[in-house]
Amino acid sequence: MAHLILSLHTTTPTLGLALLSYPDRQPLRSQFWSLDRQMASQLHPCLTAFMADCPWPELLAVAVAAGPGSFTGCRMGVTVARTLGQALSIPVFGISTLAAIAAAVLSDGGEDRALAVQMDAKRGEWFGGIYEQVEGDLQVASGDRLYSPEDWAIACKGLTAVDAADWSERPPAMAVAAIAARHYDLGERPDWSQAVPQYRRTPPIHRG
Repeated sequence: MAHLILSLHTTTPTLGLALLSYPDRQPLRSQFWSLDRQMASQLHPCLTAFMADCPWPELLAVAVAAGPGSFTGCRMGVTVARTLGQALSIPVFGISTLAAIAAAVLSDGGEDRALAVQMDAKRGEWFGGIYEQVEGDLQVASGDRLYSPEDWAIACKGLTAVDAADWSERPPAMAVAAIAARHYDLGERPDWSQAVPQYRRTPPIHRG
């Protein structure tokens, strides 16, 4: 019997949702909404509409793009994923935003190769991660972290660079689900409480 993995991508102004069938890992559908500042008010209505013809008990797991990305977006996506995981007693996979982009790009290429995925971290810095595809499997060569422009240039020298900004309008929600499916294959069943936003930088403090 096939089950479903639901993924949420809220780390950019565009909301992305996707459903992946498991264990055959067939993409079922994905949808995008350009919400920007309306993400907080429209996330739940969009999710409800997206899942309208899918019984919630069919969900095997939830996957969420946990960051890096917008502080508010990361927090909202993880909060909703945790709520679903707790309510349905199913695993919740927090997936790197940069890893999802790498998976989406590498899945189209076929051959084994490495990518340097970058995201503007503001303040003259970059979030960066280096990923490689080995025999069809995505592997982390250098985990996500904050870089100075000079250090990032050294880290990704000789590699194909991919900018997260090019994925902001169609975030790779299906890739988030696909990575979670791979972890599920390996027997991982993370509790909902283990999913946390991956800011990679201390969130700003707003003083009233």
